[in-house]
Amino acid sequence: MYDGTDVALVLGGLASAVLATVSLIGAAASLAFYVYYKRRSDSGNASFSGRMAANFAVTAVLCGMSVASGYANYDMFEHQRGHSNPPNHVVAVAITSLWGPFAAGLLGFYCLRKRNPAAG
Repeated sequence: MYDGTDVALVLGGLASAVLATVSLIGAAASLAFYVYYKRRSDSGNASFSGRMAANFAVTAVLCGMSVASGYANYDMFEHQRGHSNPPNHVVAVAITSLWGPFAAGLLGFYCLRKRNPAAG
């Protein structure tokens, strides 16, 4: 029988690991497009591809770090099979397992939002 911290760690770690893998693939593809556009001297598309590659790389690092921090936090609590853990332990493990995807989402929203040119 699994307790709540086990479930929080597995679901949070799985979500973070999947997002990190997809981000690494996206970073490699964006970097390939960046090199392609740079060789064609198309600086507008190259700039966007470069930003996407950097954003995907940072997302992969953040998600990888959240998997490790989730496990480190999980290891701090004692586990008794068949007994439920206090809700604060479950929430703590869930937060430390999922902070990477949330931070990556905020970073992506901030970096890739549509910017309006300054009037004036």
